Amino acid sequence: MTITLNGTTENPWEHYGLTHNPFPQLESHKYLAGEGQIALLDSKPLTGPDDIRERLEGFSEEFIELCMSNFKPGYRIKFTIKFPEDK
Repeated sequence: MTITLNGTTENPWEHYGLTHNPFPQLESHKYLAGEGQIALLDSKPLTGPDDIRERLEGFSEEFIELCMSNFKPGYRIKFTIKFPEDK
């Protein structure tokens, strides 16, 4: 899954008439709510670590810290995470 953090001053989805990326990345319906929260990281510009923490309420502390450590004000940053395979 690709995570994008919007540290710019504009929402890149507004010129499409959208508030955020509407397309899911994972195949399972059970992840839609979480994907929606993750999509909000690349919508309205992030104001900093507290904003990231608020948008990711309910996620693990490890994931929140990973997002905060990758955030760079003024830039849209993308990074990839991988999930362990279900067995």
